[in-house]
Amino acid sequence: MLSVYYRHYPPCPSDDINYKRCRCPKWINGILGSDGPFIRRSAKTRSWEKAEDFKRKLEEEYEAKQKGLEEVLPAGTCSRNGQRGCGEISEQQA
Repeated sequence: MLSVYYRHYPPCPSDDINYKRCRCPKWINGILGSDGPFIRRSAKTRSWEKAEDFKRKLEEEYEAKQKGLEEVLPAGTCSRNGQRGCGEISEQQA
């Protein structure tokens, strides 16, 4: 789950990363999806609303990419390593 936060710069009086009333640069950090990579990226804006839009865009792109991978891989193939079984015991091992 991603979240928006501030990186405050002088002369900003606030030190709360979730304070929404200052004009300091906004950043995005968190984990994409449930098992995706950790990211920390500048939202390249000083607007909280634009940063939230950027966060949603990142999440939607990641979800679309994951959906595309699921559609491309054959049934029974693990998306993590491209091997069959995904850690399940095969009939040959049983």
